[in-house]
Amino acid sequence: MQRRIFYTGSKKPPQSDLHLLWTPTIAIEYSPPTNQEKLQQMMAQECRYVFFSRHGVIGFRKHFALPPHAIVYAVGKTTCNCIRDIWDTVSVFTPEEQNALGMIKLFERQEKPFTTVVIQGNKGRKEFSDWLTENNWPFLTSCVYQNTLRKNDVLQKHWQNNENEYVLFTSPSTVKGFLYSIAAQDLQNVASRLMSIGPTTSNAIREHGGKVHYQCLCPDIQDLIRHIP
Repeated sequence: MQRRIFYTGSKKPPQSDLHLLWTPTIAIEYSPPTNQEKLQQMMAQECRYVFFSRHGVIGFRKHFALPPHAIVYAVGKTTCNCIRDIWDTVSVFTPEEQNALGMIKLFERQEKPFTTVVIQGNKGRKEFSDWLTENNWPFLTSCVYQNTLRKNDVLQKHWQNNENEYVLFTSPSTVKGFLYSIAAQDLQNVASRLMSIGPTTSNAIREHGGKVHYQCLCPDIQDLIRHIP
């Protein structure tokens, strides 16, 4: 039986020797920043910026520019590269664990709290913001894009639910979008091999009754593709 690989991320997958069916299960819609007036006030002061996705960087850029020598924290390599491509004079720091927990650990090492602007999507996870609140850090969260589920007709047409299929998930939302596309409540009866970009996405797979066939040690699309047998 022919192997079939479904790639569910919103961004087109990188070039590969493997034939990937690009079947995005989420859609990104950029929107004006929430808390825009407060955001402008904070940006007029000395503050640091935290970006939790490449989409956050793109959405922020549509309305603002970072100060030339801003100090910025990016959740992962892709987000970091996106920032540096746009603003090459800023200082960018990335946690070892490329997720909210890693960002918390990075901030725990700081000598004292500083004013922080958190840029994310409307469905951003709350662990980092909750930690800032619990530890009395002055901060503002601003959402600059909407993450919506997308019913993918190509996925629905070609997915056959067998072990020769691989489904590559790039975020928790892509897991929900996959379920939406195949009109299923959970992943319990899914025989396809489910592959995850990282621990947060793996948790979403398991929470919906699925089994993780492979999880990247660091969020890296190329690594995910390399581990397809």
